[in-house]
Amino acid sequence: MNTNQVSLRPASNQDLDFLLKLRLDCMHEHFERVGIVYSKEQHLERINYRFDTAKIIVKDRQRVGMVKYFRDQDQWIIIQLQIAPECQCQGIGSYLVNGIIEKAEQEGIPVSLSVLKKNPAQQLYKRLGFKVTDEFEHELSMTWRNNPVMNSL
Repeated sequence: MNTNQVSLRPASNQDLDFLLKLRLDCMHEHFERVGIVYSKEQHLERINYRFDTAKIIVKDRQRVGMVKYFRDQDQWIIIQLQIAPECQCQGIGSYLVNGIIEKAEQEGIPVSLSVLKKNPAQQLYKRLGFKVTDEFEHELSMTWRNNPVMNSL
């Protein structure tokens, strides 16, 4: 993938329709697999959660996804990463998550996220060095740590 073609820009209210469609396109089947049904309002609520951290993923001048992440006191947290189905498996997710990992590595802190148990994205996270740190009814918590000893825990 040519990473020069991928950029991020802050999300705005003008992106809400795109973000709702993106969420439904990306997540509906994964929610269905674990038995979760959300209303449109619940999806919008999730989209609006930490909206200040939302960035639109742009490739070849087209919106292809969204990522939300932020740094708290002692770690980077990836809240959401959604890439349009037709743009998945092109290295965009790896490129973006690796960028967050690089920041965490420089600062010597971990990166955490959660992923639905039946979402194939967890394979991406495992490939990038994330380890399962907790398990809940429908999702897994995963953490990347710079320290290899900590990664084995």
